[in-house]
Amino acid sequence: MKIKKSIRIVLGILLLGVLLVIFANVILKSIASPYLNQEITKINEEKEYILSVEDFNINIFLGRINIEGLSIKPKEEFLDSLVNGTTKERTLKAISASKVTFSGWTFLSYLTKKQIDVKKIIIDQLNFNLYRPQKNYQVKMVDKEKESSFSIDSIYISGVKKISLTEVKIENYGFHIIDASNMDTISAYKGNELIIDGIDLEPVEDKIGYFHLDNSALEIQLQKQEFNLSGGLYVLSFENFLYTFGDEHISIDGLNFKPRLSNAEVMSTSKYSSEVYDIAIKNISIAGFDLDPFIHSGVLYIDQIAIDSMTTLIAKDKSKPFYEDKRVLLPVQGLKKTNQPLQINSISITNSFLNYSEQDKAPKDLLNLDMSEINATILNISSLKDYVSIDKDLTIDFKAKLLSTPIETYIKMPYNSSDGRFYFSGNSLGATNFTFFNSTILPAIGVKLVGGRLNGLSWEAIGNSTAMDGSFTMLYTDLEVELFKKDNSENKALSWIANTLVKSSNPSKSGKTTVSTMHFERVPYKGIGNYLWKSIQSGIVNALVPTGKHESVKTEKEEKPVKKKKSKNSN
Repeated sequence: MKIKKSIRIVLGILLLGVLLVIFANVILKSIASPYLNQEITKINEEKEYILSVEDFNINIFLGRINIEGLSIKPKEEFLDSLVNGTTKERTLKAISASKVTFSGWTFLSYLTKKQIDVKKIIIDQLNFNLYRPQKNYQVKMVDKEKESSFSIDSIYISGVKKISLTEVKIENYGFHIIDASNMDTISAYKGNELIIDGIDLEPVEDKIGYFHLDNSALEIQLQKQEFNLSGGLYVLSFENFLYTFGDEHISIDGLNFKPRLSNAEVMSTSKYSSEVYDIAIKNISIAGFDLDPFIHSGVLYIDQIAIDSMTTLIAKDKSKPFYEDKRVLLPVQGLKKTNQPLQINSISITNSFLNYSEQDKAPKDLLNLDMSEINATILNISSLKDYVSIDKDLTIDFKAKLLSTPIETYIKMPYNSSDGRFYFSGNSLGATNFTFFNSTILPAIGVKLVGGRLNGLSWEAIGNSTAMDGSFTMLYTDLEVELFKKDNSENKALSWIANTLVKSSNPSKSGKTTVSTMHFERVPYKGIGNYLWKSIQSGIVNALVPTGKHESVKTEKEEKPVKKKKSKNSN
């Protein structure tokens, strides 16, 4: 009987405890809800933003707080002032979340220490919107000054001395840049899962109950993410993404941009000639990524991007007509027109490979180009207006092996040029058998290199939005060619003439070097790659075809000292 009585007592105590927890939850919610509404009303009256919460629940037993329908957005009149330019703010922000769960906290810690310890925060359906006035939107260089208006990275909790956070997990999130004038989406990014570590809320000095976000130890990590792009034709994926805020560094491993379908299936989705891209990158290291100007002014600022071991496959569809109404801008022109303010000081590419191939329904020789051991440096990539008025150049220093032959090219594109003027030079190093280039030369200009040795190439040219002109020098020995008709049959008569009239060696035995003319009028609906290659191709044609434009230049030789004749009268 005593045992049964003791069991009844224990069960009674447990039942009482459960009832107390239930009543405590009800009492706490009844106390917290009016207080929360009061604080929200106070914030909305004083600030330019509107804060709202649809529902709020506390569970002491599970140590959990749920907030549903959280929203922080700018007031209409604040948005209007941004569009009209009557506010000093460059951008406005908005955050919404369908549900925020704080778990692992204890009410006892709050009562005894005035401290909130949270082991985990789970945020579902998080959306971050960045509003900016798209019309005449200008940002001068990099503005790192934080905004003075209501900050969504700060919080006020009365009577709390310390807040400790361990981990934040975000499930289903999106980032949008929106034109504030018409609410059109300029760009968007969506993901499935995001983990953030190292968050700390520090007390604001001289403001009791206010806490601000300390980002010094912040880390954001994503693993095995996959995103559908271009209407599902492509998939972008990566193995690991790590952002360290204190170091301003991003590391991405195993990045892939690949078509979901076969090349033929992707090409079939367009009625015009198009390309299919397949890109794999071992590692991308981004140094000096400053989050502040991006969040507060919308400027994407990066000091350096290092891309290691990139394999790029480009397949071109030659069976369809080109979209001739398309207009492709040169790189600097495109940067000036872009909607995203950005500044990237340098991009380096190392240990990379490129294959460009053309595909057609007809069985004929098509261009197939391999470049290996690619190492390139691109400097001064910017869309900021300051680059138009100052002496800054976009430069590209490119080194690679073209069909095993080392080549170097250099491009300089001034930002202050009104007609898109740029400078293009390059050369090849070492000697190579001419026959190695047939997969590139024959489909492009209808010339087959039967024999001979290439000893070097060099060129210098100036181009703009419409045309490129320059000089091209090809050094070779024992050249022998075959010229082909459009139906791919050999033109024996022209081949004989070419081998008869074209010098078999350059420089010639007499010491004269033939320098060919580079000239190409740009096709406006094709890109910069086509423009550069066709300009080089014009130099090759003028060097190999008898009717090509070229001139002979006397090779300078070192003068030998003339021996003086002895005088007959000399002793």
